[in-house]
Amino acid sequence: MHYKFLCVPAFLSLAVSVSASSGSFEDQICPDGGGACYPRIFEPSDNWQIIRPDQEVPAGLHIRMDFQTGLREAKYLNDADDTQQESSVIAIDEESNAAVVAGPLGMAEDSEEGTEPGSDDSRNIWGDSTYNHKPNPYLSASEFSEFSENLEYVISSAEPSHESTLDSSSSLSSSKPQHDANDSSNNDFAKLISSFKIIEDFAHEIDFGVRLAEPNVLSALLYILASHKKPEVRSLSARTIGAALRNNAPALDLAAPAKTITNLLQSIVNEPDSEVRARTVFALGSAIQGRFGRQEFWTSHGGESLRQRFLDSDAGDDYMGRCAIFVEDSFVNEDMISDTVTKSNENGLQLEMGQWCSAFQDALSQERVSNSDARNKIFSALVAIKTRFPTYCPVQDSFRQWIARKVDERAQLKRLQKPGSAVVIHSAQSDDSSFASEVEFMDRLVETRHVLFGNPKASRKAFVDEF
Repeated sequence: MHYKFLCVPAFLSLAVSVSASSGSFEDQICPDGGGACYPRIFEPSDNWQIIRPDQEVPAGLHIRMDFQTGLREAKYLNDADDTQQESSVIAIDEESNAAVVAGPLGMAEDSEEGTEPGSDDSRNIWGDSTYNHKPNPYLSASEFSEFSENLEYVISSAEPSHESTLDSSSSLSSSKPQHDANDSSNNDFAKLISSFKIIEDFAHEIDFGVRLAEPNVLSALLYILASHKKPEVRSLSARTIGAALRNNAPALDLAAPAKTITNLLQSIVNEPDSEVRARTVFALGSAIQGRFGRQEFWTSHGGESLRQRFLDSDAGDDYMGRCAIFVEDSFVNEDMISDTVTKSNENGLQLEMGQWCSAFQDALSQERVSNSDARNKIFSALVAIKTRFPTYCPVQDSFRQWIARKVDERAQLKRLQKPGSAVVIHSAQSDDSSFASEVEFMDRLVETRHVLFGNPKASRKAFVDEF
C-alpha cells in the first residue's frame, strides 16, 4: 500500500470547535464570478467532502487539508479519528483515498497490512513518539490557501526550467535589477518577489514555519538562496528561512535532514552581495538554535567560513555586525548555549572564541567598520568574549592604541563641546541623538579600557582622570 503524506497542523485533524452562526440551512453562497451556488453551512456526512470557500463548519467534525491544493475536507468524527487527535500527519491511500493517521509528523514507509498507526514503524524521523507542537486554532482556511498558492509559486522558481526567474547557468549577480524588454520576465520577477514577501510574513507563525521546514520545501529555498540570479530573491529566501526557524523547535527538528547549517555556510562563502550575506547570517542564527545546529556548525567548520568573509576587504558593515551578533548570541551568552555541545567541544569553543577575539580587534583597530551600529555590535561581542574567555582573548597592541586614540578623541570632544552645539565625530551624524550615542560608546570604551583591555590596578585612577 502506498501513501502520500499531507503535513497539516494538528488542529486540522482534531474535532474542530467552530460555531456556526445563526441562520437557515437554505442560505446560499453564490460566487461573484459565477458558478453554482452552495449551502452557507457545510453539510457533513461519514465521507470526506470538500469545504467550499466561506462555508461555516459545524462543531465536532474531523477536518484535513491537502497542502498541495489548499483544499480542506471534513466528515463526521468517528471513534478511530478520536483516538488519533494528537496526530499531525494524515496518510492518504492513493488508491482508495482512505485517510490513515501515520503518527506525529511521521516519515512512515510502506507498511504491511495490520500495522497499527502510531506504532514504532510510524515514529517520526527522530524516533520520537510525541510531537510538541500546539497548532494555532485561529488560522483561517483562506490563510492556508494564500500561503499554499504563493509557496507553490516560489518553489517552482527553484526548478531550472523556470527560465523567467532563474538562470542556473549564470553567475550570481550583486547588481540591482535593470529594465528588461521582456515584460513576461519582469512580471514573473515581480510575482516571485510578491509571493516571497507573503510567505515570509506567514513564516513567523509556527504552523507555517513547520511547513517551510519540511526537507523538500527547505531544500528548494536553500537552492534559491544559493543560485538565483537576483540578489533581492536570494535575500528574501534567506529571510524566509530565518523567520521560519526562529524560535520554532518543531521546525528546527524538521530542518536537520536538509543540512541547513552546511548549506547556509556555503551560501555565505559564495555570496557576492554583502546584504544577502547579512540576511543569510540571520538565517544561520535561527537554524543553529536547534538541538542539532551547533554540532553541525562545528562539523562544517562554520567559524572558518564566516571569518573567511568577515576578513575580506568588501565584507560589508551589515555582514560584520551580523557576525558579531551571531557569535555573541550563539557561543558566548549562557542562555543560548547547549550544555551538551559546549562540554563536548569545550576546548574547540575556547579556541574558536580566541579566533573571533582577534578578528574583532583587527576590524576595530583598522577602522574597517564605518557604520557606528555595526561597530558597536562588534565591540559588544568582543567585550563578551573577553569577559567569558579572558585567557583565550589576548589584547593586541594595535587595539590598545586604538582605544587610547578614542579616549583622547573623547577628551578633545568634551573640551570642544559647547551647549547647544553639535559636533561630528567618526561616522556620527551632526544631530543630538547621534552625538549622544557616540559619546555613550566612548564612555564605554573608557570603562572597559583598563578593566578588560589593560591594567585593572590602574583602572580606578584612570577612570577618574578620564571622566
